Amino acid sequence: MKVLANPIILRAAVVLFCSTFAFVFGLIMIRLLRKSITEDAEISSEGSPSLETLPLHVFNTVIHQLKQQQQEEKSQALAEQTRARTNEALNQTVIANLSCGVLIFGTNGLVKTSNPAAKIILGFVSPTGMSAEDIFRGAVISRPLAGDSNALEASGNVEDELANETICVADEIDVALRSGGRSRQVIVENALTEHALTEHVLTEYETPANEQRFLAVTVSPVLAEDGTLLGVACVIDDRSELELIRNGQTLQRESASAGVGATVS
Repeated sequence: MKVLANPIILRAAVVLFCSTFAFVFGLIMIRLLRKSITEDAEISSEGSPSLETLPLHVFNTVIHQLKQQQQEEKSQALAEQTRARTNEALNQTVIANLSCGVLIFGTNGLVKTSNPAAKIILGFVSPTGMSAEDIFRGAVISRPLAGDSNALEASGNVEDELANETICVADEIDVALRSGGRSRQVIVENALTEHALTEHVLTEYETPANEQRFLAVTVSPVLAEDGTLLGVACVIDDRSELELIRNGQTLQRESASAGVGATVS
């Protein structure tokens, strides 16, 4: 009793009791707080699962879908390439079997493609890589083709137009390349119709072997789907035989007219 009555011991016992109670209370609160934090973390991880928590079969499914998509893209690309090669082969076959010559000029002014008929008509082994000036060598447009109604209506002005300015075939190709196919309006029929293409003109042409030919030349732009100029196509038809027949008929008519005039006088 004397020990309990001692104020120092009593005070120490009270301090010990309070400390023990505070320690136990703090320990309980810490555990409750830790439990609450753990529950919040579990809820958050369930709402947005990480890659580490995803099951293995999910990864396998995603990888399979990516491989399947990649295979489909490869198949589509292969089909497009095959279709493009087929179309190109078909176009080349059609152009190669044309009776008229075809020259495709690139935007740099040089021939990219030519068919066998063009080589025969122009007298070159291969015009590929040549410019329009190298091929036509100053050949000028002589007149519009007979049979063009606009040209026939303008027959009275043809000689005047050609006398005012000498129109070279090579120049018209260069103009078509620079302006996207819109040639100068000084060309006889284009001066009247304002067409965007150089069409239906005859030119006197001399081959490298000094053979004289009369060529019908058509120049038109080659455009992409978006309207971008890819080059110029020049279609050439050898009208030498028709021109000879035409000149023969003209001589016959002149001879007949001269004979009738002599008879009348």
